[in-house]
Amino acid sequence: MQSTSENEDEARAQACARRRDLPDIVTFMHGTGVRIGEALAVRWCDVDQEGVPVVDDDELRAVPIVAITGNVVRHRGKGMHRHAEKTETSLRIVPLPRFVVDMLAKREQHGPEVPVFPAGATRGSGFNWKDPNNMSTYIREARQAAGMDWSVTSHTFRKTAATIWHDSGVLTDRQKADLTGHAKISTLTDIYVARGELHPQGAAVMDAAWLDS
Repeated sequence: MQSTSENEDEARAQACARRRDLPDIVTFMHGTGVRIGEALAVRWCDVDQEGVPVVDDDELRAVPIVAITGNVVRHRGKGMHRHAEKTETSLRIVPLPRFVVDMLAKREQHGPEVPVFPAGATRGSGFNWKDPNNMSTYIREARQAAGMDWSVTSHTFRKTAATIWHDSGVLTDRQKADLTGHAKISTLTDIYVARGELHPQGAAVMDAAWLDS
């Protein structure tokens, strides 16, 4: 049974994680398998919550999507910068699971070019890009506050997504590579699985895993 002090510490840790936007960012990374810098680079103009028309199993349906078109990096002397992706494997469309769409629907939108997960500006008005390095630190601190004795990093959620897609047995290696943004299928199989095109099955598989968790 937890003491009053332990309960207070846990409540403070949870409040701190919410202030840092960790729950929503982790949900987004888990549901899409994107890298931390890619998640922080997503703008509202990159998201289509209503969905694009896609023929799936001979049926036309709307599939909510996010376009992964950039990456947030820190440049010495210039601060945070959104770097536009240029390769075919980094530029990709990822279908959004319902639990991610529901999370996004609750967030405030401040304009199409504004980050979905913004950092408040330190000077003047407007919004800045969150620092991927800081977010990685926050994830580690949240893990420690929760008393988890195994390593959890921002990459853990990407690996988890890749493993869920793999273990479903629904997606081909090519589809899994498209979703995670790997040019070589072997990179996905050898590194990310622990045991170009839009693939709606990826979202369906992720929703099923979310409901089972």
